Amino acid sequence: MRTLSAVLVARDEEAMIGNCIKRLYFADEILVLLDSRSVDSTEEIALSLGAKVIKAKFNNFSHFKNMAIDNAVGEWILIIDADERISEKLANEIKSALDKDYDAYHIKRVNYFYGKLMRYGGWYDEHIRLIKKNTARYVGDLHETFKFENNSVRIGILDNPMHHFSHRDIFSNVKKVLNYAEIQAQYEYSHNFPEVKPFTLYRTVIREFENRYIHHKGWKDGIPGLIECILQPFALSLVKIRLWELQQKPTIDELYEKLEETTL
Repeated sequence: MRTLSAVLVARDEEAMIGNCIKRLYFADEILVLLDSRSVDSTEEIALSLGAKVIKAKFNNFSHFKNMAIDNAVGEWILIIDADERISEKLANEIKSALDKDYDAYHIKRVNYFYGKLMRYGGWYDEHIRLIKKNTARYVGDLHETFKFENNSVRIGILDNPMHHFSHRDIFSNVKKVLNYAEIQAQYEYSHNFPEVKPFTLYRTVIREFENRYIHHKGWKDGIPGLIECILQPFALSLVKIRLWELQQKPTIDELYEKLEETTL
């Protein structure tokens, strides 16, 4: 049997990381790359459960995850987030998959929001999460994806999904949204995305809500479904609002400095 390293990147995940690590009992190594900005007990919990913890400065998600993979020792790498869970069926399937004639595997993901399984709203996931080490690197600042070293890789699909225990309250949700919005807006600004105009915001919010709530029938998931269909357009609108702020010339700070000089 080939060796497997389960790799997590984390920041302030004390509420979620313990049960995640406990579900990774089948891995030969559990490695947590901890964002040095983390201030809670994530590190202590991970260490107490036998994980290896490395602290590092966050640059972007691709860089951070690649660093975690580089520090892992297993022949195979399983990438997982602290709010994701591996069932016993999936664990057994992963162990069997390591000796098959593939270089990587897609793993499906089912999502839970406010404790409810989300069946609608366009929230369906399938990502490459299991790879042979040194076959691929993450690329992209925010929505990171694997780029493989050659075009002849063999990619399989596992039958059993991982379970994503997503946000449990509005405060943690909005905190995460704000963090992502800043990263995405900075990326768009540095890559000269088009100027944000009123219609940009209107289209972003209305189109995303209609797509999720009406086209993908998010209303069938009840109140959690409606909340999710509101929060996703909200998150996208924050990106565009922050991008608009960055695009202002003179800057908003400069405008206020001028106000200080001229209005009092």
